[in-house]
Amino acid sequence: MDQKSYSAWNPGIESEIPPAYRELETIYNPANVFTTLAEVNELAAETGISPEELISFRPHRLVLHELIVRITADIVVLEGEYEEDLGINFRTIARKIFSKYVIPNLMQIEHSFETMRTKIEDMTQQELDTALVQKTPAASAKPSFWSRFSASRSKSSALPQSRQEREFELINNYKQRGLNADDKLSRAVYRSLYRVLGSIATTRGFIGNDPVYLKNICVRHACNYLGSREIGSKVGKLVNEAITDEGYERIADAEKPILISLKGASAAGKSSLRPMLSEMMAEL
Repeated sequence: MDQKSYSAWNPGIESEIPPAYRELETIYNPANVFTTLAEVNELAAETGISPEELISFRPHRLVLHELIVRITADIVVLEGEYEEDLGINFRTIARKIFSKYVIPNLMQIEHSFETMRTKIEDMTQQELDTALVQKTPAASAKPSFWSRFSASRSKSSALPQSRQEREFELINNYKQRGLNADDKLSRAVYRSLYRVLGSIATTRGFIGNDPVYLKNICVRHACNYLGSREIGSKVGKLVNEAITDEGYERIADAEKPILISLKGASAAGKSSLRPMLSEMMAEL
């Protein structure tokens, strides 16, 4: 960006973190994930899938994500006289629920996650082993001398499918099977097979014949999707327990919920808008 174009309304701030600092992101911190930045960047280039979808989160990190979501959605966090009071009160509630309700159940949650992961691995492996088997057509019997002169000798007019046609049919079949699946684990596996293989085929023209490579990507994708939901269900029950025991005020259900997000650069006027938003929210 030309430096001359900078102003108070265009300070040159970009939403993307510069590459030199990406290793400092929490989603690449080894304490939070199993994957590395270099691995994720390489897979993103090969598959066409966004880095965020290729990260393999550790279950305890998913627990923290879901706890933040549940507190935001379910508990009234009081503001105070000072702007920072909201954040302080939020963190106080989060620490209390995490230490008193989540940590005693953390090993059980992680065990359930690993059990789910094993099931996803087994099903994904089975699907890929079946899909990637190259079925070679059986050798036709050598025609007899007389059959060469027989006018009734049939000739097959059907052309064999190309590799791209077979893979396109396979990918669409995963989509349909996912829509028709009765259980959530199967739906998650087929959803990830469709998403991952479809993106790979679009990016490089074919999905390849490396089941281990494909399985690893599909499994982490499915675990992030289903794992976060399974963990979220367990964390939600613990948050409900904390609301009852600790006397937290629950956010009332709304027939038509509204999300208000106030963001902006420093000195953009956020503080001036907050009193107006408080009045508007009271009216709602």
